Amino acid sequence: KLNEMASSAIDIAMSRGGDQAVVSKYGEDLKFYGGKTAAIENTGRVQFRSVADSIIGLIKNSTGVIVSGHLDMDMDALGACLGVMAICNYCQKPCQIVYDPKLTEKKTRYAFQGAFSKTEFERMTISPKEAEERIRPSTLMVVCDVSVPSLVMGQKALEKSAKTIVIDHHRRGENFIDKPVLSYVDPSASSASEILAEFIHYATANPRIELPQSYATLMLSGMFLDTGFFKSKSTGIRSFEAAEILKEYGADNSLADDYLKDEYEE
Repeated sequence: KLNEMASSAIDIAMSRGGDQAVVSKYGEDLKFYGGKTAAIENTGRVQFRSVADSIIGLIKNSTGVIVSGHLDMDMDALGACLGVMAICNYCQKPCQIVYDPKLTEKKTRYAFQGAFSKTEFERMTISPKEAEERIRPSTLMVVCDVSVPSLVMGQKALEKSAKTIVIDHHRRGENFIDKPVLSYVDPSASSASEILAEFIHYATANPRIELPQSYATLMLSGMFLDTGFFKSKSTGIRSFEAAEILKEYGADNSLADDYLKDEYEE
């Protein structure tokens, strides 16, 4: 048991970016010391390709995909979910985003509903209750921009999921989604949208994965949000490269900016 606790503590420390110590006492919460230094920027294209190809394999072996962001879903969570949807479209697998307007940040709600026709929007989304009802053992669930179970918008669906992928850029905490089939948590990334842009670009895909302009623009808006329009000190070369990838797919800078303005309306 102690070996398991020690191994788990090491895994959590490494996934949080390293540069820290973790004390794990039986029956008590983990205590973290250090970890204030920014995670070293990960620019390993081989790793991006390996993880992206693994995700594609899991999607192809499923009957369908349900993707969820966090409660009070913001533009980055939405952008990452759309990135997953683009990969699912490439794999020719049905995919829907868990969406509840009451659990979505206002600007994100307006942007999401405004970017697509009513028919497209209804096809792309599923309510948390419907997601819970439709999930099957063969369904793959992908959770983006969050790794704490209680903060997932599709929490009930997550509880029923037999196969879950976690993609996040926040430091990992003790409360982590239980036994995912694949977990990619990279604190050196500026945003979840950045990670998905990298996966789409570096995946071994022929022809390449198509990313609609509307998706790319919302993903760029998510990057704008989490980097403070690239003004954050933690913004590195990798973030600009991811933005370039989105621009190659036609991302609209001006519209991505408008989505984050207070006066943006539905």
